[in-house]
Amino acid sequence: MKQLKFNSTFQISLALAICLTLMGGFNSTTLAQIPGETVESSPVGDTDSRVIQSSTWAIQTVDNDGSVGKWTSLALDSAGNPHISYYNETQTSLKYAYWSDDDWHIETVDNTGDVGKYSSLALDDDDNPHISYLDESLMRLKYAHLSGSVWAFEYPGINQDSGLYTAIALDDSGIVHISYQDLIAKGIRHIYYSGGTWHDKLVNYYNPYPGSPVAPSGADIDMAVDSNGDPHFTYHVMYSSGGSTYLRYSFLDLLTTAATSYLPPIYTSSSGTTGIAIDGLGVIHIVARNPYYGPQYITRDGDGWHTDNKYIEVGDDNENTGYYIDIDVDSLNRPQLSYNNQNSDSLSYARLEQDTWIIRTVDATSACVGEYTSIEVHSNGKPHISYYDCANTSLKYAVLTGALPSVEYNVFIPLIVKGN
Repeated sequence: MKQLKFNSTFQISLALAICLTLMGGFNSTTLAQIPGETVESSPVGDTDSRVIQSSTWAIQTVDNDGSVGKWTSLALDSAGNPHISYYNETQTSLKYAYWSDDDWHIETVDNTGDVGKYSSLALDDDDNPHISYLDESLMRLKYAHLSGSVWAFEYPGINQDSGLYTAIALDDSGIVHISYQDLIAKGIRHIYYSGGTWHDKLVNYYNPYPGSPVAPSGADIDMAVDSNGDPHFTYHVMYSSGGSTYLRYSFLDLLTTAATSYLPPIYTSSSGTTGIAIDGLGVIHIVARNPYYGPQYITRDGDGWHTDNKYIEVGDDNENTGYYIDIDVDSLNRPQLSYNNQNSDSLSYARLEQDTWIIRTVDATSACVGEYTSIEVHSNGKPHISYYDCANTSLKYAVLTGALPSVEYNVFIPLIVKGN
């Protein structure tokens, strides 16, 4: 059952409903159009819903010094300021930008060899950055963190030919978790730093289809850590005989070191980024791109998989959307997404509100924009997104500055007249 949101629009409609009902000429409320906004029918969800568009985005070019901005990763500090790690293709280096004192501060973190692809960023409780990334010159996972004003570096992985598709997260205890693809073990590997040392676990290393050759697993990794400090992963597994890829979800219990893996109910025959987030109730939210239906969304809780709001985009060309997808959940446990729409070569944003996907075009200012997206939602519910402008080979950043778009519902108010 949907819950009605008793805001000013509803209160005005309710008063109007009562007046019209008393006059005998009322059937249902009518949404008032706020000046400067447009009202459109919701593309997905119940037919009685309406979407009020009130999105205002502030967009900035963070860095355009050379070809920069691929493999972006964004995190917000305790003051709500954005921090971004990304790859400098011109200098084959890892860069880091953060907002402070009303300006962007940009620095090169590592320029030893070809470094910085697959960058992933997390901040600790002191707002210090931690970055995992690939050292392609050595084909190894590399990890950098800022201690005071000095960057410290190490190679925490146990194998060479590893370090692709890295993802980093810090748990509630401040422990660093990193996942990545290990080409030697042909799988996804997870490491975490505790007790002064790195601990290692090979999470998934086999093909789920009997009889087929073992192929590398663990492409397009994303990771989230739950309140117990246990990591959850989404990634792709290759079916080597046909070249197809399939979305996979794994959970690692660090206490028993047991890994459990599933094939979620999303069909992804072509590789692309995956996204995972865990909300305050422990519900797992997963997104990935389907080659026929575009971006898709599912959840998992103690009762299993849920696909009620699986289809995000609708229309004839929705298969060309959902590239470079990322997900975060807000304080109300609502998923918010960023992704590339190749129909319009633009950056798109989507949020689930009362079983309705609200979709916005954030940036369509160039012929190719919105790749390598990364989204994080502030505690106030406003999304922050970093992404790559491929037409101008630059790093860009967008934040929602206006009111969150909302969904209103028509309400039928019956009038019961008691006779004498």
